[in-house]
Amino acid sequence: MKDEKGSSYRFGRRAFVERAIGAAGVAGSFAAIGLLPQAASAKDAIDVGSVAALSGYLAGYDANFLNGLKLAVNVINRSGGADGHPIRLHILDGASNATTGVTVTNQLLNQYDVSAMLNGASSAISMAIEPLVSDAKVPMIILSQLPPEHKWAFLSTTSFERVINLELQFTSKYLKAKRIGIIYNQTPAAQTATKTVTALAPKFGLEVVSTQGAEVTATDLTPQLAAFRDKHPDAILDFMTGPAHILEAKAAATVGLKAPLVMGLDDTPTFQAASAAYPDCYLSAIPVQVYPDIADPGMKAAVGSFIEAYKRAGLDPAGVQAAASGWDAAHMVAAAVKQSGATSGNALRDAIEVLDYQGAVTHWHFTPDDHTGQAHSGALQAVKLENGVMKVMFRNATG
Repeated sequence: MKDEKGSSYRFGRRAFVERAIGAAGVAGSFAAIGLLPQAASAKDAIDVGSVAALSGYLAGYDANFLNGLKLAVNVINRSGGADGHPIRLHILDGASNATTGVTVTNQLLNQYDVSAMLNGASSAISMAIEPLVSDAKVPMIILSQLPPEHKWAFLSTTSFERVINLELQFTSKYLKAKRIGIIYNQTPAAQTATKTVTALAPKFGLEVVSTQGAEVTATDLTPQLAAFRDKHPDAILDFMTGPAHILEAKAAATVGLKAPLVMGLDDTPTFQAASAAYPDCYLSAIPVQVYPDIADPGMKAAVGSFIEAYKRAGLDPAGVQAAASGWDAAHMVAAAVKQSGATSGNALRDAIEVLDYQGAVTHWHFTPDDHTGQAHSGALQAVKLENGVMKVMFRNATG
């Protein structure tokens, strides 16, 4: 079957398994999931790739993403596939590293001829592979933030613009802060977010008194938190993910910081560990993390369906934050295929670009001008851990 990429490379289930076995060990780790329905399909399978961290600093976060992604593919295929096309999922280890991400992306494009990519949380990888997917005409839906050039990229996570808006509103209106610090991972997306917060802070009556960067491989953030302490901020805003949040909280306690930590997106277990080390922590949480405390009926129903399927599969509910993005990413591809009949190339990209879909992360509404799909989303809140429960303290005032 030829598609817009001019390729006739399609293989059956047996060949797929053989290739999966033969590819084991490439780029450190490989997982191939031939999640096909029991009954034979009248339509060809859609090969979908995923570059995610099976190793490196994002491995724990992306593991939850992949749980949601694989679960969604199973559910879609058991229900007859994407407009009758079973989804065949190929997962390669990006190793939380841009160079490795480029290598395995080339493998997915050239060896497995994928029609779409549903990728993990590395913004460095997303930026590095954008030219590759653009040249190959393969849309990617990503758990990271959008690269600067993103004609072929779409989000499956809350945009940093929404997180920034929430953090600034919460810090100004709820915490009544005047002086803030900013700490961020040395990633393209976090660096950009930090510049944006610094520029926007005065509009919220906030003065940035210190900005501290941290390498993603850092094992101690005491120097950065000590620098904050000496500036006497009213709050610290951050743009980090994963173990860095725990390091930040431990360092805050070690240096005797007397200011709340307002954290960006992360999974519930990481936030629990950070809160145990430094109780004065707040998290930018998506609806699945506060369910059933969700005001919008459509959002509540979508989250409830996802959580029910997630629990039924025996997966740990604590991992739902990133898992919801994996779940939504697969369903967005299936919805775009169903609505347009397109399975690859420009036609599939164009279908995603106008997709209106109620997901478990937010109500996605993509447009040519908004590849975050969240121009009007209010599905975000600041939470604090109280007696083991994620309690909503403040909801985003824009929607």
